[in-house]
Amino acid sequence: MGSNKKQADVGKVLIFKGYTTICSSAPSEILALVALRAKDRIVA
Repeated sequence: MGSNKKQADVGKVLIFKGYTTICSSAPSEILALVALRAKDRIVA
């Protein structure tokens, strides 16, 4: 495998990683909503 091929593969992996980590997961969003709704009890 040539160096250019390896660099291209690494580039594809980095692009894919960026694409998959750009948004929060649904469970994280739900937990954030729960926390925001309970902010008075959490901060107190």
